[in-house]
Amino acid sequence: MIQRRNKIFYYPVLYSIFSVAVTILVIMWPVLSKKHIGWIEVNWYKEGVSWGPVPRRQFLVVTFTGDNITDSLKLDFGQNFIREMLANKDTVHAIDFHFGEKSRYATFVAVLDICKIEDARYFVASDDGIKVFYYSVSRFQNPNIIPINL
Repeated sequence: MIQRRNKIFYYPVLYSIFSVAVTILVIMWPVLSKKHIGWIEVNWYKEGVSWGPVPRRQFLVVTFTGDNITDSLKLDFGQNFIREMLANKDTVHAIDFHFGEKSRYATFVAVLDICKIEDARYFVASDDGIKVFYYSVSRFQNPNIIPINL
């Protein structure tokens, strides 16, 4: 006679598998709940490429050296400058962030965060930095600068 074995459920194993699945879901929920993932389109500056009729600007040059204290002060100053430039719709002044050899990557990310926070729609990444400016589309008939929608 063949004896049937009763199925044995290992409750601790089932509980651990369930708890791991729930933990992964809880951790990944902020990522999974976003409607879209954002990205930044970057158009690198190249010599000889025409960007259209861009007005001459007076650039305020801010150079990051890698010193944490002075770089944070320069970031605060740059954020205030961008805020005032965009509030006044200033097409004459602009800011040019330069990154030195010893500047940190976190400073570069902070500059991009400032552009997103202040809703700076026009900024160009060059070889050694980022240029942020206000651009009035109505001033020119055929603008070739692409707006950055974040």
